[in-house]
Amino acid sequence: MKEQRSFTRVPFDKVVLVNINGERHRAQADNLSLYGLYVRIEQKPDVNSTVEVTIPLSNAVEEKYVGVSGVVARQAGDGIGIRFQQLDVDTFIEIKNIVSTESGNENKIMDEFFKYITYRETAQA
Repeated sequence: MKEQRSFTRVPFDKVVLVNINGERHRAQADNLSLYGLYVRIEQKPDVNSTVEVTIPLSNAVEEKYVGVSGVVARQAGDGIGIRFQQLDVDTFIEIKNIVSTESGNENKIMDEFFKYITYRETAQA
């Protein structure tokens, strides 16, 4: 089967909180992209379910958490893929910085972003 993802994913080994129908569940993030993340979690909501995810963006200087709304894009044996719904500018920049740093290719990440924006604008027209 051909890989359908068109965005760079990077390792993201963090514990996140996933709010499913008002219940919080701890999950182990596995990877992150500009548009979503994969988490290993016991409680797997249905595909297309809306979830809220609290993601730690801590570094050596400060501890910071962001909340992101997402939709379950897929289920796998040990977890779920979550596609971000909307990110505020500050959260997007934080995630972009993580993905750019981990991938080692900021230009590629920005190209992916511009392709995505162009696609969204075309799809909504």
